[in-house]
Amino acid sequence: MKKLFTMLVAAFGFLLGANAQTDLALTSIDTMTSGCGLTTQIVRVNFSNVGTTVITGPSVSYRVNGGAAVNGTIAGAIPVGGTGSFNFPSAYVFPSTGTFVFEAWVRATGDNNTLNDTSFRTVINLSSKTGGDTLNFDVNSSLASGGTNNSWAHGAPAGTIITTAPSSPNIWVTNLTGDYNSNEDSWIQTGCYDLSGLSQPMVRFDLNYRTENSYDGAVLEASTDGGSTWAAVGA
Repeated sequence: MKKLFTMLVAAFGFLLGANAQTDLALTSIDTMTSGCGLTTQIVRVNFSNVGTTVITGPSVSYRVNGGAAVNGTIAGAIPVGGTGSFNFPSAYVFPSTGTFVFEAWVRATGDNNTLNDTSFRTVINLSSKTGGDTLNFDVNSSLASGGTNNSWAHGAPAGTIITTAPSSPNIWVTNLTGDYNSNEDSWIQTGCYDLSGLSQPMVRFDLNYRTENSYDGAVLEASTDGGSTWAAVGA
């Protein structure tokens, strides 16, 4: 028993010795928010030294939608337990409307724990228009979707219930080829509209649906504060 205990202690000590002494974590990407008519935004990342040694001059990078990396260097020494933030010198310029997935990461010499080096943030840039508008969805008209178990997709319908588009070939539909997902709580969102010049603004759209009776359904909502709060239209 004593020999076994000694072996266990030795193995435990070996595991402790194998832990990374240099460990820099990227905790978040912030300052970036979704909105309408976005042009530029500063990319800022937050980091923390969760290792047991001082870290000096680590590199930091980000890319958007899997594109080319933008690189930088965190100046100075980061003490054990120290936290901080890094602003990339040049703001990100949104090339268009759409969904932009920001991926940022840090690299420190001797840091073998890569599980906490990377962070993601999704920013949606929606269109911004004054007055009325008509969308036929033949092209992806800068709508955005999200939510839990989201199945919204843009394209030509090929399901058994929804088989055609009012304006061929494309529509927005929950699953182009079949049913929406179980336990789905999703949404689809247009851009922003300035309706101040309209005396009686209205919305009209083609709708085709089949849902589970007494359980599922949908509601049309609008926001007047940039998406912070939503209310049912006509309520």
